[in-house]
Amino acid sequence: MNWRRVVMRSMLVHVKKHQNLLKEFDLMIGDAPPPCHVIVSELLELPRIGIAPAYVMRFGQDLSKASYIPDLFSPNGYNMNFMGRVKNVLYLLLSMSSMKLIVNERYMELNREFDIMPERPFQDSLDMAEMVLIMGHFALEYPQPILPATKLVGPLTVKPPNPLPRDLEQFVNGAGDKGMILFSLGTLGDSVLQKHQVEMLANVLGRLEQRIIWRLKRYIPEDLSSNIKVVRWIPQNDLLAHNSTKAFISHTGHNSLYEAAFYGVPLVCVPLFADQYSNCQQAQAVGMGIGVDIKTATGDGIYQSIKRIINEPSFKGNATRISRLLRDSPRTSVQQAADWIEYVHRHKGAKHLRPEVYNLYWYQHYLLDVIAFLAIALIAFCIAIRMLFRLLCNICVKSSKVSHSTKQD
Repeated sequence: MNWRRVVMRSMLVHVKKHQNLLKEFDLMIGDAPPPCHVIVSELLELPRIGIAPAYVMRFGQDLSKASYIPDLFSPNGYNMNFMGRVKNVLYLLLSMSSMKLIVNERYMELNREFDIMPERPFQDSLDMAEMVLIMGHFALEYPQPILPATKLVGPLTVKPPNPLPRDLEQFVNGAGDKGMILFSLGTLGDSVLQKHQVEMLANVLGRLEQRIIWRLKRYIPEDLSSNIKVVRWIPQNDLLAHNSTKAFISHTGHNSLYEAAFYGVPLVCVPLFADQYSNCQQAQAVGMGIGVDIKTATGDGIYQSIKRIINEPSFKGNATRISRLLRDSPRTSVQQAADWIEYVHRHKGAKHLRPEVYNLYWYQHYLLDVIAFLAIALIAFCIAIRMLFRLLCNICVKSSKVSHSTKQD
């Protein structure tokens, strides 16, 4: 049995047991993915606000955007050619099918088990959110039209930096003008790297002039270079905000991408799975990152990528430009999110922002019924014109024959 379904089922049992108490709340705020909160909000009959990472704007998107917005799992970037658009549509259809047939069906099973609106498709339940707060910004995302109840508020994990722990502060200060490089592949990064890859990376980092703070919890090579400090946990926000940070070697998870961009730190992207490949493409597209495939990269290749990020001013310049765009708001991301949450709470929902598109069938949404009607009407008109023309021709021919016969007589 899927572990996520086990956890969700346990939570629903608990919620159902205390639902009378929980129904006293006015509003539910849910983080997705996964969208477990959707079922809970329907069980409690509470209005819901969703909070989602920016990459959801690139996953299972509207078909009308497929011509210029690459799908999350598509290898495409900006300026897709014809074959790129063909591939993008195929990736989009695959994403939509997997969501409907696999992901959504698992949640529908829970709906049926707990008798929570079992007749409603789960996608319709997802679309019932009063508002969706996107933790993204068009400085990094593909520009596109969004619905009125979708609000881009920016990164919510960025916060005012705190002083570094004493040991890290001393290590960073010892770097001098050469600066420091932060290296973290996220929560699951250690489980993906093989022993020989870790040793290769240790060798590469030891050749650099900068000091390295490396988040590593599993295998740690012996005889690490003196410029490398391995720690099990890092205050990532505080280190990225530090003036000595020259680059960030990252798996390019959503939060890491936006935190680096907010503080203007260029990236060496080492994507491992899921949205990280698309995030890596975004960093490269705006000119603040270089992508590295850890499966095929050599030590020299990684070394040269790091040296380019540090020595070529364009990467730092583009990262600084993105940082200015992310910061150019009178309200912080957290304040904007709070403003919209209070707005929905004050008005007991945001139904006035819900477009009619959610009430249309897919063929109505894409005007296929209208196109079919107009096509049939045009064909019927053309047939009628053709028949009328043939009728007039026949009349003219008969009239000509009668006239010719009269003259002969």
